Amino acid sequence: MEAVGQALSLNPKSSEAWYLFGSMRCRFFDFDAANRAVKELHAINDEHPLADVLAVEIALRQKDVATAQEVIGPALERYPTHRNLLALNAAVQAMTYDDVAKGKALAAFADLAPGNPLAEHTVGQALSDARQYMLAEPHLKLAIELMPGWSEPQLTLGELYVQWGKLEQAAAQLQAASSLDPFHKEITNQLTLVQEMLAYDTIETEQFVVRYLPGVDEVLARDVALHMGDMVDQFIERFQHDPPAMTQVDLMPDDQHFAVRITGMPDIWTIAACTGDVIAMTPPRPGPKRAYGAYNWLNVMGHEYAHVVNLSQTNNRVPHWFTEGCAVQMETTGRLWSQYMLLAECYNNDRLFEYDEINWGFIRPTEPYHRSLAYAQSAWIMEYIETTFGWDKALAMLDLYKQGTGEHETIQQVFGKDAQSFMAGFMDWAGKQVQAWGMTTYGVAPEDEALVALLSQEDAQAADLDTLEKASEDHPEHPELLKHLTERILLANQQELAIEVIKKYQAKRPVDPWADRQLARLALETGDRDTAIAALKTLDKVEGNAPEYAVELARVYRSGKDYDSALYYAERALLREPYNATYREKAATIAIQQGDLSRAAFHVESLALLEPDRVIHPKRLVVLYERLGQAEAAAAARERVKTLELLEND
Repeated sequence: MEAVGQALSLNPKSSEAWYLFGSMRCRFFDFDAANRAVKELHAINDEHPLADVLAVEIALRQKDVATAQEVIGPALERYPTHRNLLALNAAVQAMTYDDVAKGKALAAFADLAPGNPLAEHTVGQALSDARQYMLAEPHLKLAIELMPGWSEPQLTLGELYVQWGKLEQAAAQLQAASSLDPFHKEITNQLTLVQEMLAYDTIETEQFVVRYLPGVDEVLARDVALHMGDMVDQFIERFQHDPPAMTQVDLMPDDQHFAVRITGMPDIWTIAACTGDVIAMTPPRPGPKRAYGAYNWLNVMGHEYAHVVNLSQTNNRVPHWFTEGCAVQMETTGRLWSQYMLLAECYNNDRLFEYDEINWGFIRPTEPYHRSLAYAQSAWIMEYIETTFGWDKALAMLDLYKQGTGEHETIQQVFGKDAQSFMAGFMDWAGKQVQAWGMTTYGVAPEDEALVALLSQEDAQAADLDTLEKASEDHPEHPELLKHLTERILLANQQELAIEVIKKYQAKRPVDPWADRQLARLALETGDRDTAIAALKTLDKVEGNAPEYAVELARVYRSGKDYDSALYYAERALLREPYNATYREKAATIAIQQGDLSRAAFHVESLALLEPDRVIHPKRLVVLYERLGQAEAAAAARERVKTLELLEND
């Protein structure tokens, strides 16, 4: 990119430089920059063939087949023998899943340039990007056969195998690519990673193969195998589909490994991704390398597994917004407060996406909040479909997507209306939702200076209690006044009155977890166990990455000798911090109190992985295994005790 910049500084009208700039930015999903290059090429020539080539490349990268078709037709009329346009036309036809049209387009290219692999590689690349791995593979193999010395199709096929989870084939293919181009960083990055991953250990269940780097990540791998199996039936029932292939889960040791696994280069913004039957994820732990801290890994895994199911049941043809909406709905946290605020803000200010804009929010956000809004609004639309029309309509949409039916046609067939009318109905429903959340914009007249002042946090804290109470009585529908009143009462340490007003606020704005945080604190202080538990349960659900609420629930239930509930929440804390030895020890202890020695042994085994030098863990395992009748495991643990004791004595 630096060299391209230098070239353009010397010749701002260099078509080749602008095309190279745009093509590279397109590859890394910087579509604004790529489209700028299209404009610059059109400025050089209104009918510039490289502008058309780049525009089609951008559309295919975004899986926007309709736009690609709009560009490629007129472009080929102007330049019927342009090799790149002919190759891209074959890719566009492939993306319509019309085998006859694809065959004709490939034949037209072969007539012009017999033996040239460009068209086969272009088709294979487009299909691979669309996760149509089985369809892409023969095209890439043919491209390699046509020109064995060209490294690009070798790399593309290697990357396809990586995304497909076929690591041995990927290693062989990337090695072949590396022998042709040993200085290509993407090839060497992917080859190094795949060779490392082939040495990973695995845990296999009925539905999953979990790969992990030997060492401490075995703790998370064991948890994945334990908990994900319990979730699968929910997904099968929800989507009426059981993926025929086992799902491979790749636990990458840090985000650099994860980024190379997904993109070929060591930089990425997310923590997990699905590429068909494969889920890759970074562990929720800190570390010396770049790694993420606590997050609810089961919530993330559920999100990604929804993609596995949707992609499988539609032959990878589900629209981006639809599968993201389904995935967010399948998360265990429910809608977060930040998402409520974002949706309400955008609804109140007419900033929600139109139907044709939602997919762009994921792949080409133009505002900092667009990607978050795309996720939240997609799930909101899925909720609208289910509550208004029934979930069977969502399943009908999935069936049509599998057949290759376009998005607008699917809306028309399922709901009997066009996309614009569908979204109008959604907007009416959304307005009622925002009102029920207590997040409608409340107009305040500028001349009402007293009310304007009270709505600011600083002035509300300075106001006397009587003034705030009077304002709340005069404006009973204004939840912000109730919230400020509560905060003022809390400052005055009037607990009983505070609880009464908090509940009024909660009735007006039931989605704000602030009320539950206050109720939990006050209830724990006053010994109101039932209120504390109810508030803590809500907080544990909606504060997705925070383990402390589950930890407190485990403590409360344990103190009341409800060991079943205590163990459930002790393990909920481990969903956020699976590497936390203190949480593990509490879970093991509660499991023993509950009488589940097998579960206790599971957690002590994890402790032995987390703290391999502590002799107490194998000592405990000896006892647990003996009580469970596992003589061989007890003998192995006893030998481990001897080894550690010898090391301690030395």
